[in-house]
Amino acid sequence: MSTPRLCSECGSALPESSRDGLCPRCLIGLALDAEQKTKVVSPPQNHISDLIGRVFGNYQLIEQIGQGGMGVVYKARQGNLNRMVALKLMLSGPQATAAEVERFLREATAAATLQHPNVVAIHEVGQHEGQHYFSMDYIEGQNLAQVIRRTPLAAERAARYVKTTAEAVQYAHQRGILHRDLKPANVLMDAHDQPRITDFGLAKQIEIDSELTLSGAVLGTPSYMPPEQAAGRRKEVSPASDVYSLGAILYDALTGRPPFQADTPVDTMRQVLDAEPAPPRILNPKVPRDLETICLKCLAKEPNRRFQTAQELADDLARFLKGEPIKARPIGRVARLWRWCRRNPGMAGLTATTTAFAVALGVSAVLFRAELINKNRNMAPLLATKMSNHLYQVSQPLLEVAQTDEFQTMVRAADTNRLFAYLERETSRLTANLGIRAEVENWVVMDLKGATLARVPLPDREPIMNRSSRDYFLGARRLTNAPQGTVHFSRLYKSKDDDKFKFGISAVVRENRSAEAKPIGIVTLMINTGSAEKNLGLNFPGQSIVLLAPPDPEDKDQGLRHADTNDYFVFFHPGLGNGGQVAGPVNVTRLLRRGWYRDPVVGGPVLTGVSVVSGTPYLLVIQSPDWVGLLSGVCLLLGAILSALFGLRWLVHWNKRKRETASSF
Repeated sequence: MSTPRLCSECGSALPESSRDGLCPRCLIGLALDAEQKTKVVSPPQNHISDLIGRVFGNYQLIEQIGQGGMGVVYKARQGNLNRMVALKLMLSGPQATAAEVERFLREATAAATLQHPNVVAIHEVGQHEGQHYFSMDYIEGQNLAQVIRRTPLAAERAARYVKTTAEAVQYAHQRGILHRDLKPANVLMDAHDQPRITDFGLAKQIEIDSELTLSGAVLGTPSYMPPEQAAGRRKEVSPASDVYSLGAILYDALTGRPPFQADTPVDTMRQVLDAEPAPPRILNPKVPRDLETICLKCLAKEPNRRFQTAQELADDLARFLKGEPIKARPIGRVARLWRWCRRNPGMAGLTATTTAFAVALGVSAVLFRAELINKNRNMAPLLATKMSNHLYQVSQPLLEVAQTDEFQTMVRAADTNRLFAYLERETSRLTANLGIRAEVENWVVMDLKGATLARVPLPDREPIMNRSSRDYFLGARRLTNAPQGTVHFSRLYKSKDDDKFKFGISAVVRENRSAEAKPIGIVTLMINTGSAEKNLGLNFPGQSIVLLAPPDPEDKDQGLRHADTNDYFVFFHPGLGNGGQVAGPVNVTRLLRRGWYRDPVVGGPVLTGVSVVSGTPYLLVIQSPDWVGLLSGVCLLLGAILSALFGLRWLVHWNKRKRETASSF
């Protein structure tokens, strides 16, 4: 019996295809570290900018239009033909190594062999004053990533783009070229709204098994990279690998995000290797089922389960566009269960010993729970964007007040009485337009030293006169050089005026409306914590939304005690009343790692999706009750008990048969 091979880094068992004594996960980390260490330092920025407007050989450089890891691209005018082209120069200039030059020229050579209307054509390859370059078509427009941004495309439009791109990729494959870095940013949209493929920097001849990188290095963009490429299995990279990337582009166009996306490239590639993409219809219910089926077939982990050629993909997309039946078939539940069992052999072995009822119910519950977690995680960024937009809408009365000539005059004169009368008269009108309940708001005007000039409404007790240590003042004070219209969202604090928990939105008051005007004060809109629907006028039908905020450091002894900087407090929750309440603290590090937590307001376990609210220090949590997890736990416990009982019964029966056999001799 042969001794199993083990990873020299983590000790796990090695598959037969692994190289260099490392498992795929460790190989990813090693390749990324090596690529970082050998990365060529980019020339100083002034070197790049100095070329703008200059003549480079036969080209006059007009502006920089792109930059990647290997080269920089300029819009240029070709003198002898008087036409606009895109000119790509090596980023490291004359100091480029032989390997870098060879890879740069390989890109030009690969693209130059392709003469297709949907491939950016190469015009000239050359060298000037030691600087290698090549010129190509200049495409006036955006790339597909800019077209998509965060708004999904209509299904027919996305299918049309990917179909045309797939036909161009098939053309390249027929001429022995694999692209290996297909992504929306490398698909340019021309004036006729037609996609055109560019950037063949990682292109490879299908017949040639050579690389111009370190052994085992991982090439490509993680979010659009097929698993065999992410694991460094170069011999398995084939036309089906480019088909995977086309499927990832289609996924991005339909949902507004790539199929896999994490905080770091390593985590993203681990998802590429181990996780299944969320079906596009979860993120965008408008996606037709047939188009989702085509997309998921492209994203299969095993290359033999994908479309084997780009033309097969283009043909199925053509059938979809014509309303004809497609050839791709959705993955059935049995196939999904088998894949899950292959990734979790220990759990699969345990559940296989239970009764058919417990296995079916338990596995169904686990799969449904995982789907719910993925749904929450995918929905969190979308809802966080809505929350960010709404918070900026809430800040509009503040900006309107801060930019009013009358108000600026009163702040400049520190006229407390007029400021009080102005805010009392104007704020109710401004906030009523946004549907915010005026009784949960306070307005405070301060000078640049933090001294209180006015507060509306007046508190029952003596108001705090100096607020210079508060985050809502300090954060706004740092915005004195920021453009007009910039606001600061403060950390959570407990008001010393009325003992209610609040957060502040602050803006700088200037001498006049000019962006260069001198700052003369700060105005803050203070909003009580509680329910987002009641206090912010915001409602998410069918979703349970919670907001977490870090505490103001000044409030450690004011009811916001916390162990470390990872502790946040729940300050908006459907279960909180309208009166400045909070709950917690919640350790956000554990929350992000687990994907669930015990709700400090209602007390029960919930499944979560977490995202940062852009432009603020707040975290948005979308959560669902974890009754599915409870059900699955009960089913697995029942299965374990039944397994133990059947195992004990089998052991008793085996011993009985053993004694009967022994007594027969």
